[in-house]
Amino acid sequence: DSYDDTPSSRQHSSVSDEESAEDMSVDAEGNNKGERDSDRRTRALLLRQQLEDLASVDPGALRRQLHPVLKALDQLDAEVALGLERTTESWMGPARIDDEVKVVPIHELISPRQCGKMAGCVRYLHMTERQNLYSIGVFVFPPRASIPLHDHPDMAVLSRVLYGEVTARSFDLIPEPEVDATSEKGHQSAGANNNSDLAMNDVHDDQDASSTSLGRSMLGRTGSWFSSLLRRSSSALSASVVSSGQRARPRGSKRATMNDTDRILRAPATTMLLPREGNIHQFTAGPDGAAVLDVLLPPYDFENERDCTFYRAELDSSMSTHEDGRGSRYWLIPTEQPKDFHCISGSFGDVGVTDEG
Repeated sequence: DSYDDTPSSRQHSSVSDEESAEDMSVDAEGNNKGERDSDRRTRALLLRQQLEDLASVDPGALRRQLHPVLKALDQLDAEVALGLERTTESWMGPARIDDEVKVVPIHELISPRQCGKMAGCVRYLHMTERQNLYSIGVFVFPPRASIPLHDHPDMAVLSRVLYGEVTARSFDLIPEPEVDATSEKGHQSAGANNNSDLAMNDVHDDQDASSTSLGRSMLGRTGSWFSSLLRRSSSALSASVVSSGQRARPRGSKRATMNDTDRILRAPATTMLLPREGNIHQFTAGPDGAAVLDVLLPPYDFENERDCTFYRAELDSSMSTHEDGRGSRYWLIPTEQPKDFHCISGSFGDVGVTDEG
């Protein structure tokens, strides 16, 4: 066979080599993309598995894993995040975002303007969500408005005050004693446990390695979780009761200690709650209103028993109390959503969605 070394054949060979190189490059890029997608799916699966049993993770290890997220929230530019306008004057009163800068509060500027005559109506701006992993959104308070005492079952929540201030009150959950409610002995055991100093958290040293991905994978796809905030689990308000040793209380009642008593969080403060530490809390805005960004790990989910429940606090008179309330023992009694509490989703600029969209 003869070998063709004419210019045209060399040019054809060169073009073929270039095409082959391009094909290889495309194949390599496709393989790399496939590997990256596979890595992301693997990390998401591991994160989801960890979040399914978040309450079993040692609180110290969990705080360390979530610290990068809290630090990122601390560095967030509130003006850019919400498109806020600086001011020295406002008909609503300027709200601070730090010691030097004040902005126009946005509560009355959120669309649609559905609050009407509902005094203290809180607005919610949805930002993003990844199912069963996390959700991110902003609660916008008018002056003096409150989100009543509520829980975050087996969840962690990281919050950043974007502007204004909120007064926080929170409770640490006391682990439930394992008793046989059908036996008298079980009731006696429960009474004894109710009067003992129960450990606040179980320590699982082996969780450190398994929870290393919690500080990653924090940005993702859009979605909506707001509606679950206002749902109520009927079982929590059933006629069934639990024994407290002295009196019967509704099923779903929880024993807790006061964590924070009216702690003021001023922008740009950040805070964190864990499955047992500070998990049941309430926020009340200051005189200029407030905007609070929340990262929920994982999101509320009615179908997976992560529904939001409201509570009222009753001091446990059988236990000694502290003058400032901190560390005092309480019973947290599940209640219906307070009739004077309204929270409506909306949008402001490019942030948020309406219930219809």
